[in-house]
Formats: sequence, structure tokens, C-alpha cells
Amino acid sequence: MNFLSDTIKPAVNKSYLRAKTLVFRLRSRFCYFNRPAFYLAAAVIIFLSGYCCGGKKIADSYDTGQIREGGYEYINPLLECDVAKESIPKYISFEEETKKQINKIKNDHPNVTIAVYFRNLNNGPWFGINENENFIPASLLKVPVMMAYLKQTETDPLILEKRLTVIKDDNFNYKQRVVPTSQVEIGKSYPVAELLHYSIAYSDNLATITLINGLPSEKINKVYSDLGLPLPTASYETDAVISTKNYASFFRILYNASYLNEQMSEYALKLLTEVDFRNGIVAKIPPDIKVAHKFGERNFENLTQIHDCGIVYAPHYPYLICVMTRGSNMDENEELIAETSRIVFNKVFENRENFKRE
Repeated sequence: MNFLSDTIKPAVNKSYLRAKTLVFRLRSRFCYFNRPAFYLAAAVIIFLSGYCCGGKKIADSYDTGQIREGGYEYINPLLECDVAKESIPKYISFEEETKKQINKIKNDHPNVTIAVYFRNLNNGPWFGINENENFIPASLLKVPVMMAYLKQTETDPLILEKRLTVIKDDNFNYKQRVVPTSQVEIGKSYPVAELLHYSIAYSDNLATITLINGLPSEKINKVYSDLGLPLPTASYETDAVISTKNYASFFRILYNASYLNEQMSEYALKLLTEVDFRNGIVAKIPPDIKVAHKFGERNFENLTQIHDCGIVYAPHYPYLICVMTRGSNMDENEELIAETSRIVFNKVFENRENFKRE
């Protein structure tokens, strides 16, 4: 739904729209993540909008009456939402049918632990399977590193042009099973924007460590605290843990453009569509469907973890999916992720009239 054409009269000026956008962003950051500071902010914004809309589980969902700002390819800024009025039982059957199929393949792989988080990005209902189970995120943590740099553009517009020199870091020597198809060179300097591309598109660890060393740790940690998410342990990519539900928040915030501004949110998701890993959630969906996603993998002697999370831009019905796995065989884990993604895509397509953006 386009806010200008469908919600307010043409005579309303742009400054009012921008102010309304900022008010909702304040409200969504404090309310959705249940941060204590919301109670202070509520006194200022309550007269404008009543209650904010948080995501509801599908079995408890309602028509949220969301109002969004259009005109972007990868983001859909959320401007305001109305108090829920009508129940939508049509989603309950979708959840039940989708879970049934996922649980069937899950039972066929008893040695694999799987967690799934799904959210319809048009109107917010979600469901999960083991969505609070913790996993080692590994390279998934490259997304908040990217967000930390893009957040800095608000105070340092030239930061993406800043050059950083790649140096060998003996404290980080993890050997990647999914070898980057393109990597930075030790001793060479690169603009931050190019390092972000290597880090996200190719999952290059050298580029990522260069970025981490180039920004104070509190700037990266602030992304988690600002979003009300638990901070992973200090050892990057080693023993940090996060759940599918919490990790999916990064993609939801980017899609809603409620943390970074519209330009940087669009930039981030476009970069995430350039990820060249094709064995996860993109493996069994149509190749013409754009997907903004990030994968992470960690191997131990007798245990392996691989995850893939992102936004599937199915025409008229974009959705967020996050799948994390833990088992003894990486190929089996990848297959389970791909098959889960296929099931979700097909079920969303079957229910597309219920998901279509108005």
C-alpha cells in the first residue's frame, strides 16, 4: 500500500510524511524490541498513533493494517500500522501445512538439529520451528558488521571511501569449508565499500577481519544493543551463539528501513543479493527469484553447522526465512536447508492471494 496515494490526501506536505516516518521509527525500535526507553518515548508519541504493531505468531495473528512507503527495489519502509482488528485464520492452515511438511523431512534426518523462522513481510505474521534454539552463527555475523559501517555514514558520509590495509591476523585462522571465490590480498589497501562487498558477496574472512579491526568494537556492539538483541560472545565466529528468531531481526530491520536510513538499507540488501553461495535457501527455488541472504558455516571434528537466512523477493509476496542446522554431515545439512526452503516457497506460492501486497 502506497502511503501517499492510498492513505493521505495529496495536499499533505512532505515534511509531515517525513516527521511521521521518524516517529514510527522511534516507536518501532523501542516497542518491537521492548526496550525500557520506550516508556519515556511513549509520552511523546502516544497522541500520534496509539499502539505500535509488533509481529504476531501466525496462530495469533491479525490484519495489521500496515502503511508502507513504496518506490524501492529491496526495502519497504514501514511508516505506521493500525491496531489489529480482524483475525486471519487463513494463515493458521498455512502454518500447519508448512510445519507438517518440514517436520516430515526433519524426521527423515534424525541426526540433524534444525531450526526455522518464517515471516510474511507484507503483513507480519510468523511461525517458527525450534526458533529459540541457539547455534554458532559463524559468517552470519558479517551482516551486523556491515550494518555497523553503514550506520556510521550518518555521521561520517565518506567512511565507505576510507581505505583499509589487509594484514594477516594470527588470531583468526579458521579454514573455511566454503572457500571464497574471490578474496582480498594481504598487504593491499581497499576502500571500505569494496571490503564490504568481499565480506558479504564472497564471505571473505580476511576482508571481514580488516573491517572489524578498522572500527572500534563498541560501534559493532552498538548494533546489537540498539536493536535490543543479545550480544554474541567476544570471540568472533568461534563460540558466539544466536537463534534463528533473533538473527532474522537483522533482515527485518533492513527491510523495514527502521535502523539504517532508506539509502543504506537498500544498499545493504542489494549487496546481500550478490552473495554467491547457491547451496542453501536459493538452491531449489526458481533462479529468477531475487534473494538477499547470508550463510554461515562452522566445522568441528564430529559436528558441523551451516545456516542460511534472508529475504526471498517472491513477486507481490516477499518473505523472510532463516534456517539453521547442526549435524555430522555438511552435505546433509545443506540439503535439508534447500528442501526446507523449497517447501516454504511452494506453500507461499499456493497461498499467494493471502500474501499478496495490497
